[in-house]
Amino acid sequence: MNLGVIGERLKFLRKHLGLNQELFGDKINLSRSHVASLEKGVRSLTDRTISDICREFGVNEDWLRTGEGSMFEESKSISLDAYIQRKGLTDLEVDIIKAYLDIPQEIRRDVANKIKEAVLSNPSISDPIDEELESYRLELEAKKKGTTSSASESTKDPKGNGNTA
Repeated sequence: MNLGVIGERLKFLRKHLGLNQELFGDKINLSRSHVASLEKGVRSLTDRTISDICREFGVNEDWLRTGEGSMFEESKSISLDAYIQRKGLTDLEVDIIKAYLDIPQEIRRDVANKIKEAVLSNPSISDPIDEELESYRLELEAKKKGTTSSASESTKDPKGNGNTA
């Protein structure tokens, strides 16, 4: 096992996860200096350390040892902690997920269905913006023609006198 190469992969993994050496080490019970020594190739990774890294972060052991294959395991089961790390969730998002998982299953199912309905009924954030832009466009066109579709705007009656709607 080439210590420098595996150390480079370890450093790449750590940075990919957005962790400093201390936080990475805390997750697998190693000191910051030990992680630094592993990354520099000064110390070799033990089988136990490799196993801890793969379990904690969902890393493909073949990739870590040889560089072959994908960096992360591609299985249906995931480590929620590793997934949260990879996705960069905020503390608030993690708290929301924890609260969701703490409620009874029947209520979770109802909440999930409500979220699904909301997402399916409004598939794009841009829809409200598009509606607002269209409304504004129509209002500008109406003003250009001398009338307005806004109830708060004043318009002119056929004799040219100012009227407020």
